[in-house]
Amino acid sequence: MLAGPWEQPEKEADGWKYFEWIGWIHVAENDWIFHTEHGWMQTIGQTSESLWFHDQEIGWMWSGDGVYPYCLVAATGDWLLYGKETSSPRYFLDLISGEWTAVSQNKGTTPGLIEGTYDWRHRNYTETAEHELLGWTRDIVTTQFTTHIIENDLIRVTLLPDWGARILSIYYKPFEIELLSYARGDKFSDIIHAPGAFYYDDWLLLPGGINPTFPEGEHGKYWGEVWSFQTIEEEPTHTTVRMSRTDDLEWDGHPPKFDNGLTGMTVDMDVTVYRNRSSVEINYTLTNNKNETIPYEFWMAASLAPLPPELTATSSNLEIVMKQEKILLKDWWNWMKSVETDDNVPGDDVVLFDKLAWLYNWQGSGIGYAYPQTDNPWWGVINHDYDWGVLRTANDPSVSPGMKIWGTGSNYGMFELWSGNSSEFFEDAFLAPLEVKSWKEYFIPTVELSAISHANSHGAAQAKFNIGSFTGYLDISVFSTWQTANWRIDVFGINQSGPADYLATSVFSFTENEPAQSRMLPILMEFISIETVGIEVVVSDLFTGEERMRFTVDPY
Repeated sequence: MLAGPWEQPEKEADGWKYFEWIGWIHVAENDWIFHTEHGWMQTIGQTSESLWFHDQEIGWMWSGDGVYPYCLVAATGDWLLYGKETSSPRYFLDLISGEWTAVSQNKGTTPGLIEGTYDWRHRNYTETAEHELLGWTRDIVTTQFTTHIIENDLIRVTLLPDWGARILSIYYKPFEIELLSYARGDKFSDIIHAPGAFYYDDWLLLPGGINPTFPEGEHGKYWGEVWSFQTIEEEPTHTTVRMSRTDDLEWDGHPPKFDNGLTGMTVDMDVTVYRNRSSVEINYTLTNNKNETIPYEFWMAASLAPLPPELTATSSNLEIVMKQEKILLKDWWNWMKSVETDDNVPGDDVVLFDKLAWLYNWQGSGIGYAYPQTDNPWWGVINHDYDWGVLRTANDPSVSPGMKIWGTGSNYGMFELWSGNSSEFFEDAFLAPLEVKSWKEYFIPTVELSAISHANSHGAAQAKFNIGSFTGYLDISVFSTWQTANWRIDVFGINQSGPADYLATSVFSFTENEPAQSRMLPILMEFISIETVGIEVVVSDLFTGEERMRFTVDPY
């Protein structure tokens, strides 16, 4: 039993103790107490005047008799004032921002892993064991696959390892959004026959979703093959599974691309879903199993179309969002050149990326590449019928400098966006002898954002500074993949010389039903001088101090 601080209560009843300074508590073993408003807390301290409490949502706090309801948060060094007698949620006043913050119990559901089935509708076809197309008809048939599903309270992720290691579906539960385009409902996969373009006798048949392609250009060799599947981790905080494939199949009629035969490289694709997060993490690992340098291509194709689940295609009001000034067009897509402005770069046309960001401007099929390549850590689409989005972000954009856009016209209802280890199809990347290359990508939903200027795995933001005569305003909207969460927004002026000015602060609270928040933060124009070259926004967890985002806004 605890000694010291809990020995002399003012009242006792049925195993409960009442202290005027903190209220009713139940004293348990091993330094634990249960408080009627705060719930279970671990405590450290011998006197009631100085105690450390471990709060389930906030972490370690210091307080005591004569101090409480003021609490010092250990991780940040900031003071909070607890709104006594609040519960479900509790309210705390952040003394820096001057704003009250709701703190809900954030238990969340441990991500679970189950098996499911997928009834894939497609053109009837026959093929060889090596996936060479023998023939096809116009009949629509159904093939059933076993799927593996990881889900928490926020998202349900459906994996299809038996048909090219696909992430078939990402379903965002709070707003009932399907983020990916794939064959479902009355939609079906059609035969794509393109001589000289694809690996298996120049044909393709894909159900959609997100899938890896290697070791050659276009959709590679293994889009129709079974990949191995295994569970890596099932923890209270997350579940991770792995889909793997080694380049070990040499098929008659298809001489290998490489002079020394098969690459022999292994691709591991680890998919993780975390508790209380609406993001999907994909950790790619490419392993060169040879003691020699090998050329290869590796791309990830993502069919993006955030939609209500009963629909299978967006309207033409779909926009690609990314920080990319120019794209490269190939000669065979002449209609694309007439849509954008030619930037007079010799050779293959380089154009400003503007009108082709909108699906309604696509007159037919076409391909564009980020020019000369991309160093952007994020890109994606927004369906402006609902202002629903889906973004791909990367922890190291230098590993995948290639970015390809593919579409088939405004009536098709989705964009297929690709990330690659090389700049374009049919350009090689290289793995050094026995090299292991690894990086992470994330796919996240967004809601209630009509534009996006910054994004990472934690969320997305749109921020713009509006100049005023005496007071300007930072117009900022933030979507959080952490639900629930409380984030503090700190705003600084970046000067050419000298320390930055502290301009504004605020607190955003996110829940499943309200994962996006918007605010107009006032900033006195006297702090925006000719030396101010940028406005820096730092977004951090209110209680842990962990940074969630950091970005710069143009003050002019």
